[in-house]
Amino acid sequence: IVAVDVSRVLPVQTKWLEKLLPALNKSKRPMLVAACKCDMALPVCIEELEALVKRYAKGTPIVETSAREAVNIDAAFLALATSVRRNGKHITLHGHPPDSYVDAYHVRQEEKKQLSVRFYALLEKEVHDF
Repeated sequence: IVAVDVSRVLPVQTKWLEKLLPALNKSKRPMLVAACKCDMALPVCIEELEALVKRYAKGTPIVETSAREAVNIDAAFLALATSVRRNGKHITLHGHPPDSYVDAYHVRQEEKKQLSVRFYALLEKEVHDF
């Protein structure tokens, strides 16, 4: 997994990726690019990352993640593990590519809301002076 910070423009990071991606791509090992900090991402950074991956490691999937919001973190690792198990063929997760950041973010927010409702219901039921 190649982790790339997309929350700001970093020329040094771009130069590093221009060298790293072709070298990793030549190794023929399973690879995945994790776009990190997508909750604070600049659209131009994501577009630049997509262009770099397309230019230097075509076919390598990009998974948009946010550790702060707990979005797509597990999907990135599961996708890479699936790829390793399939001897480096295209990365899929149960037959589907990992969710886009926006879709995964909405799913995560809904999960948080449901957990909160269940938590407060349990509190009201079990704690008598709540």
